[in-house]
Amino acid sequence: MKRKCLLVTVLCMVAVLFFASCNDKGSKQFPGFKQTKDGLYYQFHHQDMSAKAPQMTDFLKVQMLCYLHDSLFYDWAETDGVAMIQLAEPHFPGDLQAAYAMMHEGDSASFYIKADSIADKYYGQNPDSVGISAEDYFRYDIKLLEIKSEEEFKEEVAEINAARAEKSREQLATYVEENGITVKPTESGIYILPLEKGKGRCPVKGEKVEVDYDVYTLKGDLVGSSSKSEEVFSFVLGEGYVIKGWEEVLPMMHLGEKVRAIIPFDMAYGEHSVFGMPPFTNLVYDIKLNKI
Repeated sequence: MKRKCLLVTVLCMVAVLFFASCNDKGSKQFPGFKQTKDGLYYQFHHQDMSAKAPQMTDFLKVQMLCYLHDSLFYDWAETDGVAMIQLAEPHFPGDLQAAYAMMHEGDSASFYIKADSIADKYYGQNPDSVGISAEDYFRYDIKLLEIKSEEEFKEEVAEINAARAEKSREQLATYVEENGITVKPTESGIYILPLEKGKGRCPVKGEKVEVDYDVYTLKGDLVGSSSKSEEVFSFVLGEGYVIKGWEEVLPMMHLGEKVRAIIPFDMAYGEHSVFGMPPFTNLVYDIKLNKI
């Protein structure tokens, strides 16, 4: 949905110096709200001025709901309602970034922000094209849960990724053992099991190959297949069009051969989430080399 995608990637903040621009005038348009001189309407439900305040480049962990015309517009459900946002420069006066800069760790507040400015300045979209008028405001209900420095955030991500990688390696080892696989893996950790013999030569870097394939998770779920496409699947070896595992396996195959390649996550899509699969996913490919 165009409306939903408008708000999925709100990632930036404004400097704490924004505090100097606030005043205590009440809002006639939004009763109970105050307004800064830059046009940001705000109302704190809980505020602790003595708590930690965000600094530029900090990462903020927030719970957030967004409303348009008092109806829920977006709820960040994909991440259990929690978002990680890095403090940066504003896109326009009184924007969402300024709202974050006003808050302290543990604070909760609501903000009204011009919806057409969000559409235009954040995403370069014509507000009319996404059903937003010049009179519309988004209301954000925000709770600032935690503040981390950029260094702390990077360290935390590295620790999480290391734990995920180790778990993925353990899952692959269990799969190999439970399925009685005895072939020796390649140096990069790929297990190649023969399914059908080929009679032709092996392709080399720079040559175009045509293949059929089915790809499964270790649990046996089919997550991709060349049969689902009307076009023949082909690519040139060595150009980086396919995952590293394929670049290693295909030059080892003979024309007409079919193999099952068990490819560890770091030779597949690594830390990326693709095709609905989570990061650090090991994959099982059935590949047939049809043409060189």
